[in-house]
Amino acid sequence: MQIRLVGPLCLALTLATGALAQQPDLCFGRTYDAAHLAANPLQQVRDIRVLELPPDDSDPAYGVTNYDIRVLFRDDPREFNAAPGCLKGETDALRCIVECDGGVMFPERLADGRLKITTSYLRAETTEGADGEGGCAEPVTRSIADNRPEGADEEQVHQTIFLLYPRDPRECKWQGH
Repeated sequence: MQIRLVGPLCLALTLATGALAQQPDLCFGRTYDAAHLAANPLQQVRDIRVLELPPDDSDPAYGVTNYDIRVLFRDDPREFNAAPGCLKGETDALRCIVECDGGVMFPERLADGRLKITTSYLRAETTEGADGEGGCAEPVTRSIADNRPEGADEEQVHQTIFLLYPRDPRECKWQGH
């Protein structure tokens, strides 16, 4: 009797594991209209899309959610992207960083389904351009955080918060996807 249960049990576990591995990517985004941008002149981003990628279960040390961020700035028609890698911090909150001192963001899923991203600096790069554009020290990189108010203390941290809404996953499939 026990031998007969092993086969169905293994099949059930295999199917369950396959279902978990095939979690869909989740898309969040927000497009800011002219009225919002006029009311928030320090905000640089006019459109943001965040693709939440399922956890990488192949390595327990890195088995957390990662993000692919695409932004359009208010004063630049080009698409910029950031792909921060995430790890759980001491409080189990995610902390996501961009390599080469590219900044940090703290994503948080809210009870109402939105994604909250908090950052004081997160570098985004052009997704397409001439060889040599973008990268750690190249000229075409920008922070997605708001500009500092004029006369602000350089030592004081100014946090930018993006409240993003669930979107159809196809809306996060920008250039390069």
